[in-house]
Amino acid sequence: MNQADKLPLLHPTRHLFAPKERATLSQFAGIIIPFDSAIAITPDEAEVVDMIDAMFTGSRIVYPTAFRICLWLFEHGTFQRKRLSQMAPEEQYTYALSWDKSRVYLTRVLFKFLRVMVQMAYFNHPKVKERLHYAPQ
Repeated sequence: MNQADKLPLLHPTRHLFAPKERATLSQFAGIIIPFDSAIAITPDEAEVVDMIDAMFTGSRIVYPTAFRICLWLFEHGTFQRKRLSQMAPEEQYTYALSWDKSRVYLTRVLFKFLRVMVQMAYFNHPKVKERLHYAPQ
């Protein structure tokens, strides 16, 4: 048994994210999955925030805490004047790209972790699967 197995589980009926975190995650999802994609379903319509919240329900507290820390770091950034929520859409995209292309390994890993979680939630939504003509076997 490792140390993470000893940590308590999250309460299954409680939301993981505070309203500000939900807003940041929604903005991040909008950067990662733009509305002008061929699927034409926004991350909000695909309920990305709720789906990520549900993914962590019942998990060990260390995993959602790590996700929240990554989200906080992305929102507040490092050595920048503005938070993500205060940037114009073009600035948000440029900022996200800077994390993806950073020379600092940890920055790239944190960005990829957030991006993968958003993509998993988005592409797992029934409406998105239907638009992709995906029928699991």
